[in-house]
Amino acid sequence: MVETELGRIAVRDTRGGAMPLLLLHGGGYSGDIFSAQFNDAELCGFRLIVPDLPGHGESDNAAHPESGYSVSGLASAIAALIEELGLVNCVVAGWSLGGHVAIELLGAHCSIAGVAITGAPPLVQGGLGMIRGFHFSRDMLLVSKAKLMEHEAARYMRMTLGPDAPREFTDLILRADPQSRPVAMRSLVSGQGCDQRDTVESSPVPVCLIQGQNDPFARTGYVTGIRGNAIYEGGCKVIAGAGHAPFLDAPGEFNALLAGFARDVASGKASVAPADPMRIAV
Repeated sequence: MVETELGRIAVRDTRGGAMPLLLLHGGGYSGDIFSAQFNDAELCGFRLIVPDLPGHGESDNAAHPESGYSVSGLASAIAALIEELGLVNCVVAGWSLGGHVAIELLGAHCSIAGVAITGAPPLVQGGLGMIRGFHFSRDMLLVSKAKLMEHEAARYMRMTLGPDAPREFTDLILRADPQSRPVAMRSLVSGQGCDQRDTVESSPVPVCLIQGQNDPFARTGYVTGIRGNAIYEGGCKVIAGAGHAPFLDAPGEFNALLAGFARDVASGKASVAPADPMRIAV
């Protein structure tokens, strides 16, 4: 447990490795979701740091839910953790809600050397951004529902992790503070915080986009349309056949992509090119 000014945050930390690689989980889960990354040879050379977001797993619930569970509030908690751990030039990799939190951290914390985003379409502000970035279905309503019954938690798990996900992950969903889901979703819909698409496309540090081809939640076509000098190797990495959680569906391919990005950040090969003065935003 790490004490921060915003509450205690539970952290898994390998403590070894040349560069810190901070992994942020999605809404309703915890750092346990990244077990396939902890045991992977591609990532063993990095210091893996995996916190539970406030209101999730073993971390404290937010003292002030309306601000603490907003995307910018969660980013403030992770920034406090980065400072408390003394991390310098770390790579932040965020999945789903964790990806939106990682985007909020871009440009706001000098210790971040690169960001990888999975299943988190960088949204323009306002309701139109949600329509462009996400598929909508009946199950999507669960993302913003406070209290979930056990069968609803199982539906949420299947939507986000796929039909073969271990049933024990429903326990993580049921543990999450019920207020965390509606507050986080309201903050995205209302456009609180940064314009995420503009932040990604104009980032001062490299951004790696990794997306499951068959993501039922985030629109893969939208993510592949993200451009900018900061985008690693010029565009989104699409993992064939994977869903919303490619780190579970295709861990070997996902881990290789993430490790390659982190190594290039560490060596300077992924440095951001100067902005094109003729580029016109549309």
